[in-house]
Amino acid sequence: MATTDSDKLSNIINLGVIDAQYQNGELIGYGLWVTLSSNDPRGIVIEGMLQGDNLAVTFAEGVCSFSATDLSPIAGVVAVVGAITQVGLTVVSDGAFAAAAPVFNTATTEIAEYFVDKTSDGKHRDAFGADPNGAFQHDEGGVIVCMPEARSTIFSNDNTQPGRHDASDYDKRGRLVSYTPSLVKDDYNSFFLCRDALDGTMNGTVKLDSGEAALVAFDKSDAFDDNSGYYTLHVVITREGNSPAQVQELFAKSGLING
Repeated sequence: MATTDSDKLSNIINLGVIDAQYQNGELIGYGLWVTLSSNDPRGIVIEGMLQGDNLAVTFAEGVCSFSATDLSPIAGVVAVVGAITQVGLTVVSDGAFAAAAPVFNTATTEIAEYFVDKTSDGKHRDAFGADPNGAFQHDEGGVIVCMPEARSTIFSNDNTQPGRHDASDYDKRGRLVSYTPSLVKDDYNSFFLCRDALDGTMNGTVKLDSGEAALVAFDKSDAFDDNSGYYTLHVVITREGNSPAQVQELFAKSGLING
């Protein structure tokens, strides 16, 4: 496992630890910056998700390659760069939150340098599973968000691939919300990043099981070693009992999180 030299951040964040470090009011929302490595099957792990919490991906960019390389996995990195306090609904971005941003940027630069000149000419996929030239594939590429109900990483197989069994026009229309398999959507309460995700559909709320969520490049469990590149994501988590739309709007106005 390759690692970055920036050891103050990792691919795992624990919201409970963030809560314990902040003593000036209850935190009801968190703004996260994510650099998601395409060749690490562990992805980005968010611990401390509770029943009723909402996880929204408000911004996603990047193109990764899913063939013809042979690299040791390198972990991605995640940082909480701001939070919202219950008192006054104020975005807090100073102190430890501000200190995390430059460390995150350094780690992202190291990840980018790791992949320089290692991206193949084939099987390019953006965060929504699309080739820049417009082609779509069922089995790899893009980002899947595994909610706590999944209880593990959701890898690509016949039962999890979007549009594999019920969409003859998937190759023309792409990774639409309606093509998400019922196993992923209903049983695992999880979701893919989809370009047609409007009105809050690119997010999920923890329904049953508190625990950890994971953001992972979608691929077969034994196929990550030929992937290269990374996705850049902004994530907003809203604690149960609060308005995800309001929390996301506050972060967007702060300039910390794109939305």
